[in-house]
Amino acid sequence: MTKKPKESTIDPLFRYAGGKRWLAKGIAGEIKAIAPRVYVEPFLGAGAVVLQVEAEHYMLGDVNDALVQLWQEVVSGPELFDLRVKDLERSFPHSEEAYNRARQLFNEQRARGERSGLGALVLYLITHNFNGLWRENQEGKYNTPYCGAQKTRFRY
Repeated sequence: MTKKPKESTIDPLFRYAGGKRWLAKGIAGEIKAIAPRVYVEPFLGAGAVVLQVEAEHYMLGDVNDALVQLWQEVVSGPELFDLRVKDLERSFPHSEEAYNRARQLFNEQRARGERSGLGALVLYLITHNFNGLWRENQEGKYNTPYCGAQKTRFRY
């Protein structure tokens, strides 16, 4: 991840259940006080804290491999990621039927081990699901239901 300007206030790309958005500035203030060269975030989620912290190097991770894929795509090619997201907006209109098709596509691609473009699909699903939850069944298939109350598409 590249260095951010001092006093950056970049918001997370999406709302995520269990996220630290409401604590991010306070946590980041404590971290900034020690001016770390390396920032380690094992619970990346929506990235609320890391987007407020300036360091020379970042080590970011999450047990949710789908979120890690999303962040890898954003960092490695933001322009391509943006194009993929816009393509998804055209392919999957804001509806329950479209969401269910996107969820099925995600599960099929993941089962085949396809990684390319999976991050944009993750953003679509999180943005349109119920309360920013990420839930998988025992087979590892994403199964969070659709939330029709969303007023906006993507938050970036």
